[in-house]
Amino acid sequence: MIGPDAILWRDESLVAVLKPAGLLTIPGRTPGAPTLREELERLVGERLLVVHRLDRETSGVVVFARSEEAHRRLCLAFERREVEKRYLAWVAPGPVAPGGEIVQDLVPARRGFVRVARAGEHGQRAVTGWTLLGPRGEGALLEIRPLTGRTHQIRIALAEAGMPIVGEPHYRSPEGVRPRPGVRLFLHAHRLAFAQPATGEAVEIEAPPPRELER
Repeated sequence: MIGPDAILWRDESLVAVLKPAGLLTIPGRTPGAPTLREELERLVGERLLVVHRLDRETSGVVVFARSEEAHRRLCLAFERREVEKRYLAWVAPGPVAPGGEIVQDLVPARRGFVRVARAGEHGQRAVTGWTLLGPRGEGALLEIRPLTGRTHQIRIALAEAGMPIVGEPHYRSPEGVRPRPGVRLFLHAHRLAFAQPATGEAVEIEAPPPRELER
């Protein structure tokens, strides 16, 4: 499912790849389903270590470590929020403000989903910043800056804010705005920036949106 052109960055410590929508990062609930890790390991001919993941429906940059030491340092960087993450999302309807920050406490829900914590529940704090890039048809294109790394954080944050991502199949807006069916989830991990684990040099990796999102 992926070819050599999907590799965005490769050095002695890591490999970064453009994950297509519809492909699991690692094995999930479906036995035998192909995964990005397996595809990339076949492509590069070596064992790789998982540093982070993207949802099955989300496309964009995913980084794998090539050694145990690189894996340890990269995982620590994500845990300590030393990795700058940028996503692109097309939402409908468009926002009424140029940007903002969404702060929520999230708790696990059924079948691997999450929900906003109710009064009295203790959840994990999720902080999601966003900036309006411009109108797109009946919606708008946003740049998203997740300051934490919770499951489905961006998807539920935008839905709860009344700006569900176009193609979102699960999370509904409390204002009654329903996701638009018939298209893939328009959420793309556009950019990662972090310190190279061996040298400390700044690394910036960008993934252009896939063709179906450009269209």
